[in-house]
Amino acid sequence: MSRIIIDASDFIDGIEEGYALADERFTGGQWLHNNIGLTMDYPQFKTKDHRVRSYGPPGPVSDVIKDVSVRKEVLEGGRYYLFVRSHGQEGSGFQVTVNGQTDSHLFGTSPLSWSRGDIYDLENGQVEVTIHVVSPVPCLDVIVLSTDQDFDCDSIPRESFPAEAEMLREYALPGCHTVKFGALTSDGKIGFVAFGRDWSALAYDHEGRRLWQYDAPPLEELMKNRGGFEPPGVVWDMDGDGRGEVIHWRHVDGEGKLVVADGETGSIKAQTKFPSVPPEACNNYRIAVARLAPGHPRNVVVLADSGGTISISAYDHQLNLLWRHTEYRKKDNLGHYLYPKDVDGDGLDEVFVGAMLLDSNGNVLWDRLDADNNDHIDSMRFADMDGDGREEVVAAYSGLGAYVLRAETGEVLWSGPAEHTQQIEVGDFLDSIPGPHVAAGARIYSSGKHYLYSQIYWYDSQGRLVKKWPASSLNGNPDFVKGDWTGSGTDTLFWYRFKIGRDGAGVLFFPDQVYHMFDFMGEGAEDVITLTPSRLRIYGCRTAKRDPARAKRDVDYMYRKVANHTHY
Repeated sequence: MSRIIIDASDFIDGIEEGYALADERFTGGQWLHNNIGLTMDYPQFKTKDHRVRSYGPPGPVSDVIKDVSVRKEVLEGGRYYLFVRSHGQEGSGFQVTVNGQTDSHLFGTSPLSWSRGDIYDLENGQVEVTIHVVSPVPCLDVIVLSTDQDFDCDSIPRESFPAEAEMLREYALPGCHTVKFGALTSDGKIGFVAFGRDWSALAYDHEGRRLWQYDAPPLEELMKNRGGFEPPGVVWDMDGDGRGEVIHWRHVDGEGKLVVADGETGSIKAQTKFPSVPPEACNNYRIAVARLAPGHPRNVVVLADSGGTISISAYDHQLNLLWRHTEYRKKDNLGHYLYPKDVDGDGLDEVFVGAMLLDSNGNVLWDRLDADNNDHIDSMRFADMDGDGREEVVAAYSGLGAYVLRAETGEVLWSGPAEHTQQIEVGDFLDSIPGPHVAAGARIYSSGKHYLYSQIYWYDSQGRLVKKWPASSLNGNPDFVKGDWTGSGTDTLFWYRFKIGRDGAGVLFFPDQVYHMFDFMGEGAEDVITLTPSRLRIYGCRTAKRDPARAKRDVDYMYRKVANHTHY
């Protein structure tokens, strides 16, 4: 028996506006093959100035939602029977065409189920399969062409990802919104703290055993906006005893507190008033670890942005305030995270807060806050882009696009448009194009069912746009992660649920979206971490070079890459 399996992701390179990815949430929790489906609807998008462009009626659906095709190898010629798993309702539907022959059945007209189509005689070589949308909004799960007319549809596995990725750990985290990582116990193994949308915290060890729990009170005023974005928290060994503390927000004695909690027990070791400005229900609070004095990095820096008043506050390991810098600006004008980085080589961190650089004492070294029309840096990376031996700032500069700035002065070296640039990554990722390369996550706003869409804009080191992938944006607000996937010292890039190849295009690799990447297992290779609101998974390369003696656990690696991590 021979069979050809085509899942929704196989069509990604050819889709245009109107198609969107779906997962198990779309079908009410029923499994989808590889947890991916392809929905088909009238597209409506907002332009960069937020005006709505509509591609809906009047006119035939085929004029609005373009056909999409994929080619697959036929290794064994013969008579094949078509089976389609799809989801929809009365009035929705799509047709399937195989090598130019349109199947007589309409799919996607009822809740998630298998349907049998027609019979096709295929020769060795390639088969072209096309989707033609008849009426919105059907969803394709998977297409199977089988030489067995009695093919058992239930024999299709839940997942058939490339064998290269091996799931190493899985943790159930109901209601989780954000996860912070670090060694919470004396065994040195990586644990984590899962934060809920209400800023409650649950701490787990490496094996997934719950260590402690903090339940945030359901304060109505705080809950108006609290939890809209990432809860403020970080895991770091503040007192040098070999076990990490959890630095996060708690409500204590009637007010918000910044606390240092014992990583293993949750008991408070130090606390101070959280540097919030009324209204305290702000959703733009972040915490990062920094080295503001010689030796072990023992400082925390807090961004508190309620709009109008924005503060950056630095503390020592006992939460004594060292300095505070305050700006009076529109909310988000300083971005959404703090990036401690030693710019001048003196061994101490300067602190990037959006398009502003503070020295280790909180003095402003430079800022572009009035130069860029209130656009702000959503995320940044550091890399030597011009080969002068010094690292530049590679910035996702919201509506301005992808920017490269001189770290010492803020001077713009080059910039390129990428819609509203939200995430960014830099490295040697592409063949035949001199690196380093910039992968800019272009965010596109929609007025339809999916508010956010994204695609990768690829730039070379000189700021030339190389390509975009995929050709049409995908719904979502995905992360980039990069790391030494194989343990060989070479970085691999991942985006959304895809491993990105040397051609700048992706292959579906995971059932959930990537969230973080570092040496979770302590074996030298770096592992991909995926996250949904209900589960955390750790994936490693099956053929990676693994050796506990090569574990990445040095201080700079742990606080710069592992602890100081954000998703916005």
